[in-house]
Amino acid sequence: MPHITSRRLAGLSLLFNLPFVLLNAQRTSYDAYSHIFLSDHYRQNWWSLWEPRWYLGFSMASYPPLAHQLIALLSWPINFVLRSVAPGPEAYPGAITWVAEE
Repeated sequence: MPHITSRRLAGLSLLFNLPFVLLNAQRTSYDAYSHIFLSDHYRQNWWSLWEPRWYLGFSMASYPPLAHQLIALLSWPINFVLRSVAPGPEAYPGAITWVAEE
């Protein structure tokens, strides 16, 4: 049996997930936009555990934060790349940020 290395595991992960990313499968998932919203909270205010933009607000401790924090961290460099190659101004304020988080 071949030895499973981190490189092989990353390759298998890429092989499995890349088609879903290329086909924008996240747009039709059940709660993807809720998680993007939660990631946007960490992007705007990393240290606050209260999110006031949804109804009267709720505690961010209601969801495990690691996935949302990773999306927020990765959206910064992706946002920079998107802004550097964008052909013109944003269609609306925050459009590139939204795409970077998606």
